[in-house]
Amino acid sequence: MSTTVLKPIGALVRFAVPATVVMMLSGLFLVVDTWFIARLGTTELAGATLVFPVFMILLTALGGGIGIGISAVISRRLGRGGVEDAQACVGTCLGLGLLVAVFFSVLYLLLGEVVLRRASPEPALVQAALDFSLPIFLGSPVLGFSLTLTNMLRSERNLVVPSVMMVVGGVVNAVAAQVLMFGWGPVPALGLKGAGWATVAGFVASSLLGAWVMMGRSRLTLRPSRLRWDGAAARDIIRIALPTILTYVVNNVTYMLLAFSWAHFGTEAVAGYGLASRFEYVLILTLYGLGSAVVTLGGEELGAGNREGFRRVVRTAAGLSAGAVGVGALVLFFLPQVWFSLFETEQAVVAAGSAYFRVVALAYPFYALGLMYNYAYQTLARAEWGLLFGFTRVALVALPGVALAVWSGGSAGLAAAAIAASFALYGLLSHSLFPLALHPRASAPALPAPGLS
Repeated sequence: MSTTVLKPIGALVRFAVPATVVMMLSGLFLVVDTWFIARLGTTELAGATLVFPVFMILLTALGGGIGIGISAVISRRLGRGGVEDAQACVGTCLGLGLLVAVFFSVLYLLLGEVVLRRASPEPALVQAALDFSLPIFLGSPVLGFSLTLTNMLRSERNLVVPSVMMVVGGVVNAVAAQVLMFGWGPVPALGLKGAGWATVAGFVASSLLGAWVMMGRSRLTLRPSRLRWDGAAARDIIRIALPTILTYVVNNVTYMLLAFSWAHFGTEAVAGYGLASRFEYVLILTLYGLGSAVVTLGGEELGAGNREGFRRVVRTAAGLSAGAVGVGALVLFFLPQVWFSLFETEQAVVAAGSAYFRVVALAYPFYALGLMYNYAYQTLARAEWGLLFGFTRVALVALPGVALAVWSGGSAGLAAAAIAASFALYGLLSHSLFPLALHPRASAPALPAPGLS
């Protein structure tokens, strides 16, 4: 293997491994939350499944939308002009992170219950969804603050502090979930409301740690005298963040619509789909570490004017992600019970989720490939490409296929096949059109509208 190949692999591994390990721990904490919720009962699990994509819209908009915009802009400024150039946009990054959090909070508090009641005919499921989600959205400014600090620190190649922040937040979340959901001493059992407040408590803990570090113990600082609004930085961040946020909105609204559709196959089926699709969220979290390496290391290459170096970083990361996920996909295909053994749930729920994995799991490497190229498009400030490919996956394959299965009285297996096909399309489009995006004057490619050749 040539040194030109080994160099990006080594740099990516050194950057991505710590972040990936921590994101895997974050995924583990997500599994712990799900395990606690599953102990409450099938109705509570199904209700949390219905609203979980809404929570992920908030989380990914902050961490993967505005957060990726922040990381891309800071890393390119570091590659171009150094720390002072990057410090000039810290106040802007902080303000935008809080603004996005408040926006989504207000939007959900105004419309969330209305949408849920129209989407589900079962009052118990709607109430469970509200119990889980309302505390989280009330505390969304804390989430925005924590995730903004994490992305700024990671952009300056500080891998230790964001890792510790996430671990501390996850531990606090797990402990608080046990106490608040089931009660302890004078603390009453709050059920799903306790799960929501435990999530907020975890982000409070990580925010305090991150703020303490950035008050003088990092290259970039939160000291008030160094914070100001930078209009140019705001435009650059929004240019990347807006289509990225829309991409995550499309993805998570799709998960919510799919959960609503799966309800037609029965309560056990939607609960099984919820547990199986939760793995897909864990997959996204796990790949975030490698994606952050693409944004940071690739952004520095672009800032230095080295597009060939950027291409090598992206292609190497894409290959690593697809290969690693492929190994996990084989395990899920042949031994789906490995995942479901983590949860205490009914056998009918396990059977439904296992059937989903046996259809969809082998398409996960394509999904990983598309996710990694999406980070590349964001770093290029062409996040609208990822939005276009994600929308194509959803609008042309996933939702029509599932709707056809429901409308025709077909099986959940047919619906799962449509999702698998959509993952394959997403990965292939993202990979094959990447060379076009590298062209300095490239614009988003025109893809056929539904029903057109």
